[in-house]
Amino acid sequence: MNLHFVYVTRGDKYGEKLKDDWSYVCEMSKFYCWWLRTKFSLYYTVNTDVLVIENVALMRFRFGMSDLMKYHKEKGEDTYHFYLSYFKPIWTDCDAGFYTDNVGLIQWKEHSGNIEKNRFFALENCAKVSHVLSHEIGRQKHYANKKFKEEIHEQWNKHVYDVEKFEFYDERFNLVTEQDDFLFAAMKVPAYQP
Repeated sequence: MNLHFVYVTRGDKYGEKLKDDWSYVCEMSKFYCWWLRTKFSLYYTVNTDVLVIENVALMRFRFGMSDLMKYHKEKGEDTYHFYLSYFKPIWTDCDAGFYTDNVGLIQWKEHSGNIEKNRFFALENCAKVSHVLSHEIGRQKHYANKKFKEEIHEQWNKHVYDVEKFEFYDERFNLVTEQDDFLFAAMKVPAYQP
């Protein structure tokens, strides 16, 4: 299967955003190739791309999910497109992002200066990717959807409310602690018995 991370940015911020975020997006895609293989025995071909949204005078007032779904269909519905977007969907039943068959989305959070950039991206963006990916994995592996969804959200809430820590990984994908230098964060995989 193909997993395609698509970094979505506005045309007026294209250069600035790519300079700040692109190297992390590329490293994160390699991490998730490894994570899917290690945690779920899924062998994905992982690619990255940029989707630049230009403001056009006659374009309707806001680029949104319907536009991304159109892009998904044009690029091939058999590829799992994961959008790292500057906007979030108006409606979703998931705190971390949006998901449907072969489509995932998180709102990519911009780095704020109060925490080291890679640590910020790991906690605010990378961890959410693991959550949304887990929903797609449950669908692909034909887990009982409702039960697995609940377990994903229960585990996510444990992380969000600091009952359990995320799993932290360094640049070589070794499991480390939160006090160490980490580059990636992912939710713990719920112990699900199909």
